[in-house]
Amino acid sequence: PNIGRGPPPLLNMGRGPPALPGIQNRGLNPMPPAGKLVKKPKPPKRRSLFWDKVDDRKVSGTLFTKLNPEKVELPLGILKEAFEEKVKTKEELAEEKRKKQEKEEAKRKAEEANKNKKVTLLDSTTARNVGIAYKMFKMKPHQIELAVYSMDNKVLNIEKVTFLRSIAPSTELLMILKSYEGPMENLDEVTQFMVTVAKIPRYTLRLESTLFIWAFFDDAKTLYRRIYVVIEAVKEIRESWKLQRILEAIIAIGNFLNEGTKNGDAKGIRLSSLSKLEAVKTLDKKKEFLAYFIGMVGKVEP
Repeated sequence: PNIGRGPPPLLNMGRGPPALPGIQNRGLNPMPPAGKLVKKPKPPKRRSLFWDKVDDRKVSGTLFTKLNPEKVELPLGILKEAFEEKVKTKEELAEEKRKKQEKEEAKRKAEEANKNKKVTLLDSTTARNVGIAYKMFKMKPHQIELAVYSMDNKVLNIEKVTFLRSIAPSTELLMILKSYEGPMENLDEVTQFMVTVAKIPRYTLRLESTLFIWAFFDDAKTLYRRIYVVIEAVKEIRESWKLQRILEAIIAIGNFLNEGTKNGDAKGIRLSSLSKLEAVKTLDKKKEFLAYFIGMVGKVEP
């Protein structure tokens, strides 16, 4: 009777195997799909070290292949206390907001008070920066103008000429300064100085030529000394086991602080990054990372 119809279907075909006794309806968590990784919990927020990582592929053949920062025993409790952020209470957040509002209000009042001052053609940042350095001349604007024309080394030195070069007006500012036709008395002294500078022909070229002539031999000697220092420093870096231990500790602590960020898990860093360590402070901003690190290393390996 089944000729031409094929074999009868097997029991449970297409439904999968029957459930094992005692397993059904117990609320077990399903297994994650094959190939899907379980995300690690996010580490707490910490003060970061903004160093320049060396690409793992470029570490080979460098000093960092001799280091093993994973073996450094870190004082995790002390590090967390100093560099790991705590959850702030509602009262602390409210106090922060209040201080921020007070600061903004004080800034607004200061800006209003400045509106009644003398006319200035400079933005506040330029006026402040030029004003600070202008005081070292102890001269009036027209006296500085005469000194620039004559390049008198009894009046000007390399430091002063370098400053004069650094405040050379941009093309846009130069047009503003040159277009001013009002009384000079209406301008504050710093702006008077900049208007005077703007009227000196080939101002930038005059200063750059003078700097090149005055500084040539000193620059050559300085360059020679720097090259020698670099050569000796490279030798010291390659041979100093103390420096290797210090770098090991820095990388270990830095990887802890940078955990979960792109700067974490560093195998090596550029030595120029060491200068950035002093910019990192503890959470209370009372101590720099560098001072903290020196104290810690001094206790472990005096």
